Amino acid sequence: MAAITAWASLNPSAPPPIPREELDQFDPELTGISSIDELVAILEAKAPGASAVEMLDLADALIRRRFFHSYSYFRFDQNWILSLLKPLWSDLASPVRPDDILKFRRAACSQQSIVLQAVASRLGLDYQSIGVNRPGHFLAAVRIDGRWWVYDADREIRVRRYPLDELLAGSPRLNSYYGPVVGLQLIAAAKAGRIQPRDLNRNPAPQASMLHLVTNFASRFGWLVLLLSWAILSLAVRRPASRVDPLLAPAFAE
Repeated sequence: MAAITAWASLNPSAPPPIPREELDQFDPELTGISSIDELVAILEAKAPGASAVEMLDLADALIRRRFFHSYSYFRFDQNWILSLLKPLWSDLASPVRPDDILKFRRAACSQQSIVLQAVASRLGLDYQSIGVNRPGHFLAAVRIDGRWWVYDADREIRVRRYPLDELLAGSPRLNSYYGPVVGLQLIAAAKAGRIQPRDLNRNPAPQASMLHLVTNFASRFGWLVLLLSWAILSLAVRRPASRVDPLLAPAFAE
């Protein structure tokens, strides 16, 4: 955890470069963090009295080390309904709720951004999603002192964050953040208008979140509904036919 606290004193106006040895590292000890509550509690314990911005920078440092970079998917023992749907539509089986994402070692760009957005929300900061079309990419942006900043833990960029204005304008500075290959792709996407901010302070995947919530309940407790239905049906089938008292037969005959 000592590596996380090293970022507590970042200057919001000029995020410093991240040393090359800090890039593309996965810390297995961080996989024990399995919920946003735990993540925020760790940040508060490691940086007592830190500002919301400093806390968010720490969160970015932690997320970079918390995940391998690829999509995670629900296993059969976690949500058997979505697991069975994966061969038909793999996106449905990929967790999108922050606490679900933190159950896995792997997380794609959208999943890591969702975790960061959840932390920003806890800290009272405005956030939004940044979608990049060709190349497909997903980033989080957070408003700090009236200006929007991009966080990209998935790419483990060379700065902690950078101004959203630079991304939308296709600034040449993107090459220094990402390297020439990804940088040029993002510059081309910006020039072609393929970078779109959206979902201000909103869940970027509300329908998928609801699907996961419902199927999670059904996969865990749906068998109780089936068992209860079977019991009711069994009782109805075995219940003897009602008989009319012979003394009341004339009345029924009328």
